[in-house]
Amino acid sequence: MKLQCPLMDNEIKGFKCGNASIEAQIEDSYYITLLKQAYGYKIVIDGMQVGYYMLYFKEIKLDIINNIMGDDYLSNMVEYYTAVHIRYIAIDKRVQNQGIGTIVFKGILSELIKLSEKYPIRIITLDALAKYYEWYKKIGFKDIPGKESDGITYPMYMDCMTQKDADKLDEFQGSLC
Repeated sequence: MKLQCPLMDNEIKGFKCGNASIEAQIEDSYYITLLKQAYGYKIVIDGMQVGYYMLYFKEIKLDIINNIMGDDYLSNMVEYYTAVHIRYIAIDKRVQNQGIGTIVFKGILSELIKLSEKYPIRIITLDALAKYYEWYKKIGFKDIPGKESDGITYPMYMDCMTQKDADKLDEFQGSLC
């Protein structure tokens, strides 16, 4: 199976994934991509267009990160951490339940983790649809403390800091005392 995820290069109309809210977001995605507020991507498998996803960067203030993760790391560099937010991932209704969404999501996650090793990206966030909430938890996403579910989605995050890096940071902080 050959997976490709090129940037959206045209307006999308009539795509059906079974979620009206996500379908509406997809219709707006080309314009948002042109504005460079976020990037929408096509999902193509073996030459067949099967879906879309969108990513954008956002800033999360240090005090919020400290609350989310229990960190007490301070820095005079910036007042925020950079996060990548997965706005949506949508698979065409006609090819759902074949594992395509799982393959695509794990590929996106792998790429974002690689980016976090090269660029200062601390966390990945998403708003999980209720029916996928437990699945996201199984692959390592956690609830964002203080952010309540609206019954439709659950705000979740994944920390990109490895345990090895956290250990180094703790050791460094310990040497400062």
